[in-house]
Amino acid sequence: MTMRITIRRDKRYPYKVEMDDKKLLIPQQKQFGGFCQRHGCSVTACSIALQFVGVKQRDETVWNPKEVYEYAKEHIPGFNGSKLTIWGCKSVINKIAGKEVAFWHSNNGRHDTSIRGNIDKQLRNEHIILFEEKDPVHTIAILGIDSKNRYIVATNGRVVRRSKAGEIRKALHGLRGSKNQKSWWNGKDHGAGYVVVKS
Repeated sequence: MTMRITIRRDKRYPYKVEMDDKKLLIPQQKQFGGFCQRHGCSVTACSIALQFVGVKQRDETVWNPKEVYEYAKEHIPGFNGSKLTIWGCKSVINKIAGKEVAFWHSNNGRHDTSIRGNIDKQLRNEHIILFEEKDPVHTIAILGIDSKNRYIVATNGRVVRRSKAGEIRKALHGLRGSKNQKSWWNGKDHGAGYVVVKS
């Protein structure tokens, strides 16, 4: 997959990423209201994922972070005023898309090598990854691998490069098993892992 990254003069979407036939506008979460300023990283990652799978609104505009948040608050049970978890991201993406395009994987901190291997495999297969970090808890979108074997990451309204080993070390660890997951933040045990998004 070829990738072209463009800086835009747009406070709401300061970067554009072109991936073959896909065009992703990378949102700056702080531009989408109070909730998104405080807890908007995960709904921002969902906005990127929905663009990746080609899901738009009826008026052909992209789902922005605030709109994803409002939809999730209404349709994803358990809203408690905090952030959407990585499990919640999977749920809201699939619900808006109307089909299963997002797949959650656990991360309990005991299988770093296999997790990195699976993430690399999914990126090589031209999927993207939503990934939960720790210290602070933060959701990013991994869009690909660059020529220097670094992850290409969308975070905080920017597109940056990060070492693979460094990113895996930043992973949030929690419980395995879907029955242990919560859609809205209720501690790290119930909100860790990563999501593979397939177009």
